[in-house]
Amino acid sequence: LVDDLDLDVRMDAADRRHPALDRIVAWLAERVPESRLQTLCHGDFRIGNVMFHATEPRVIGVLDWELSTLGHPLVDVAFNSQAWRMAPDENGGLLGLPLAELGIPDEDAYLERYYTLARSSERMTTFHQVFAMFRGAVGSAGVAARGEGGNAFLPDAARVGRKLALAYAARGLALIRERGEG
Repeated sequence: LVDDLDLDVRMDAADRRHPALDRIVAWLAERVPESRLQTLCHGDFRIGNVMFHATEPRVIGVLDWELSTLGHPLVDVAFNSQAWRMAPDENGGLLGLPLAELGIPDEDAYLERYYTLARSSERMTTFHQVFAMFRGAVGSAGVAARGEGGNAFLPDAARVGRKLALAYAARGLALIRERGEG
């Protein structure tokens, strides 16, 4: 899942360190799963990158493939399931929303549906979830750095990227703490 966790993680273009990401990297490095399952991974598979049919409850397209790679399928599943652990103002998360009223399954039901459809015997672990939060934090820090450098797509990329990088890192550390694994 992780080729090189010997990373020197920096938060932004000003080259400031981010201690939470350093702790996550150390935690991940000690827990890389043995599985060698491999498939095509989207890399940014989330609801914002899915196109739905206008009148039917079905997906008609998956957008934004520039992060695609070969990897473990649970990496995409974990990245997608972040929505249940992030607030609505944190990249469109679901945390705190009335899921049943919105017709959205809870995370456990979503994962069970995935496992059934994928015929997967492997289950997502805390490692996969923390790794997904790490990826979100690093990607968001990259957005912030591009914003600070003046070459971002969005005018407020630096602010949004910093906010999301901190949110993802905090959620990753919270997962480690709540599972009593660090």
